[in-house]
Amino acid sequence: MLKQILSLKSNFSWREILANARAMRRARGPLRGYVTTLCFWALMEAGMLDGLAGGGTLSCKEFAESHHLNAEILGDIVRYLHRMRYLELDGDQVSFSKKGRKFWRDVQGVFRLFHAYEPLFASLGAQLRGEAAFQKDLFRREAEVAQGFAELGRHFMFPILQRIIAREGFHSLVDLGCAEIELSSYLCERDASMRCLGIDSSPEVLADAQRKIERMKLESRVHVLWADIFEIDRVHEDFSEYELVTAVDLFHGYYLEGEERLLLLFQKMRKVFPQQRFLFSEICLPPHSAMRKVAYPYTEHELFHDLTRQRSFAAGQLEDLLGRSGYRIDKQWNYNQIAGRVCLLCH
Repeated sequence: MLKQILSLKSNFSWREILANARAMRRARGPLRGYVTTLCFWALMEAGMLDGLAGGGTLSCKEFAESHHLNAEILGDIVRYLHRMRYLELDGDQVSFSKKGRKFWRDVQGVFRLFHAYEPLFASLGAQLRGEAAFQKDLFRREAEVAQGFAELGRHFMFPILQRIIAREGFHSLVDLGCAEIELSSYLCERDASMRCLGIDSSPEVLADAQRKIERMKLESRVHVLWADIFEIDRVHEDFSEYELVTAVDLFHGYYLEGEERLLLLFQKMRKVFPQQRFLFSEICLPPHSAMRKVAYPYTEHELFHDLTRQRSFAAGQLEDLLGRSGYRIDKQWNYNQIAGRVCLLCH
């Protein structure tokens, strides 16, 4: 490399050579991040990353044939990630490198969650020109929202919630917006006495949740119920056997529609669950000055919230809404400058 650099000296000054090198390095960071993300998403969609995650080795040719993929394009992607040191490549055989295995183990939840919003990112120009709009031409991938949430939850929020629930002595709960019972299954794995009822408004999601219950042999401890939470007061169900009501990342998706809708929901919940305590974990914006310093890619998270007409709570806003709805906050855990969220234990 030194010889090649010296050969440039006949055409450029040292200042010009260094300035060009710095400019290319500045461009390389965002470009590599973009291309690497697209390559990981492509292999994730194809199922190759799941095949490599267990530490095994795959034949690129055989994988392409069995999954009806373009072998040449697959080879191009694999070679790029090999050059980025995420993959090992020995002839036709591909496996995760040590760096790649640790990377995918640690961040696949974030990658899956952001991939759910990829249609919004890929069409920014069309949205800007008014040629496409969310919920008309563009939609997020709901299944991947659930998968990403589950993976991220197990790494950070679920352990926090599990410890809060254990310390407070709760052994039964109703989980609002349960999706595929991610929180309930996590709690049941760690507390043999835990019993849960998951409520969600999507029949498809609840069908997946029921299959998960059966797969994990939790039929006697976890049940699911179809209901629209905004009509929870019309549900004919006896909730008296449950001690706690949980809701994780449920309310911010409705905040942009106005405070009144949430205020009415909170009031209904207090009537439907008069004996229960409430544990809420919600998105809570860090101060604007701290946004760039948060470890989680929060500025990007807020971009896809903006594009999908979701609105995160600022510090104190959720607490204010709950107070106006008659709740009393017993304990509060604020992580908004670490992970952009707050946890509230109320009654």
